[in-house]
Amino acid sequence: MKKVLLVLLVLLVVVAGGVSAQVWTTNAPANFQLRLGDNGGNWQALIDAAWLFNGKRVNAGEKYELEVVFKADRAIDELKFALVDNSEAVGWWKNLTNSWPAFKNIAANTDVTLKVSIPADNAASSAQRPANKLCIAAEGGSRVVNLTFSKFTFSRVQ
Repeated sequence: MKKVLLVLLVLLVVVAGGVSAQVWTTNAPANFQLRLGDNGGNWQALIDAAWLFNGKRVNAGEKYELEVVFKADRAIDELKFALVDNSEAVGWWKNLTNSWPAFKNIAANTDVTLKVSIPADNAASSAQRPANKLCIAAEGGSRVVNLTFSKFTFSRVQ
């Protein structure tokens, strides 16, 4: 009986451990600031901080969620989000998200709260940081955009 209970306990730990390993959440440091620089027609930043993907590789079919509260230092016509592979192995750019979720008419110097679902339609070339990045891009305006986040929670939800 003790052996059966021990086996069941081990199976429960292995199954529960396997499930919890599939989903994770990470937070940016307090008051995380991001500068979206000129990208020849739009304004863009790539985030590959060590805390973002926890050393894990983006795989096709996964889903990510980004919950943010931020202020932009200027109005933004459209703000888009995607996962990208920016490594040499893919020639410096590969969209991991085919259709970029977008939000329109972001006001300047106002708290903006967004919850974004970001699909991984394609797999990153490796688990290395250059291959697993979050891209935030802004359309509109004639100068760089500075975003200051009071909340930045990034989760793999599936």
